[in-house]
Amino acid sequence: MQSLLLIALLPAAALLFYVWKLDKKEHESAKMIWSLVGLGAASIIPAVILELIFGVVIGIVVPHNTIAYHLVEAFIGVAAVEEGGKYFMTWIRTWKDREFNYSFDAVVYAVAASLGFAALENVLYVIQYGFSTGIMRALTAVPGHTIFGIFMGMYYGLAKREEMFCNTSKKHRYLFLACFVPMLIHGFYDFCLFVENLMFTIIFLVFYIALVVFAFVMVNRLSKMDAPVVAEPVVAGPGAPERLFGQGQQNPNDPPYPNYPPYPNQPAYPSYPGYPQNPAYPQNPGYPPNPGYPQNPAYPQNPAYPQNPSYPQNPAYPQNPAYPQNPAYPQNPAYPQNPAYPQNPAYPQNPAYPQNPAYPQNPAFPQNPAYPQNPPQNDAPDSDDGGMPPLV
Repeated sequence: MQSLLLIALLPAAALLFYVWKLDKKEHESAKMIWSLVGLGAASIIPAVILELIFGVVIGIVVPHNTIAYHLVEAFIGVAAVEEGGKYFMTWIRTWKDREFNYSFDAVVYAVAASLGFAALENVLYVIQYGFSTGIMRALTAVPGHTIFGIFMGMYYGLAKREEMFCNTSKKHRYLFLACFVPMLIHGFYDFCLFVENLMFTIIFLVFYIALVVFAFVMVNRLSKMDAPVVAEPVVAGPGAPERLFGQGQQNPNDPPYPNYPPYPNQPAYPSYPGYPQNPAYPQNPGYPPNPGYPQNPAYPQNPAYPQNPSYPQNPAYPQNPAYPQNPAYPQNPAYPQNPAYPQNPAYPQNPAYPQNPAYPQNPAFPQNPAYPQNPPQNDAPDSDDGGMPPLV
């Protein structure tokens, strides 16, 4: 019995230790790992119940022993149920936990939950079918669950990173893929085994070998690309450590991350010069140097604006003496001091103009006795006596 348990549990323990060691930045606590292993193992209970229910429903809807039956059974009756359960257990345990602060942590979490499920499933199979089944599953099923967990963890970590950047749409997309991609891989894996013919057996072997190689390369690359998925506080002072709050967590009183609106360097920060509602924002109409600012001399609607017709110093200003339509404008014919002003004595057409021939005091005035062309006037009275000479 001990040998059966050893062959059932050793492969899962070895793979979990290998993935845990790849977490170079910060190893996850034993409490976190064992809780995920336990939750993954516990998810087998609802999985078995749902698989029995789906088995009955699928058998009613789809004819037995057909390609369609195996397809629906593999993808919905098994893969969706098992991967959904492992994903749910991983999410409720880790998503809001302070330990989840690096992207590779997500891979460790998902693999731990997957191998908890695989270990208990392996024990049940080995007890029922014996040692040879344990050997076969140690080479196929247990590494398979590890691979499903690696894909789940990759997308799960990306979702956590997008949450740090406040990108809700991408976060939800990656959370969906964290469950959907392992379900597709697991479904195809089981489908090839359920069909039980030579062609699908060959397809399974090629698929499985390629999957193992790809997952091995990917998990090592993810380990090297490990990066924070929560903002870390920067503590002032020379050489001050950046992580003072345990396992890389930040000060609870600090803004959660650089993209949080109250962060001083953010455009949404009210005191930030680039904030559109900030009076100091150059494009803000209320900004004094902005031409659109009502109190700005350069504001076109401002009376003090040089090009504004109502600007007193503007030649077009009606009260401005230089305004052409202003009666006080020197060049305006209506200007009293203008020689062309009709009421101006100096106006050539003005009868009172000295040089005007019609000017009474003008020697050239026709009615003026001094007018050269005017004949001298006779002062003697006219006679009405037929031309008789006056009496002496």
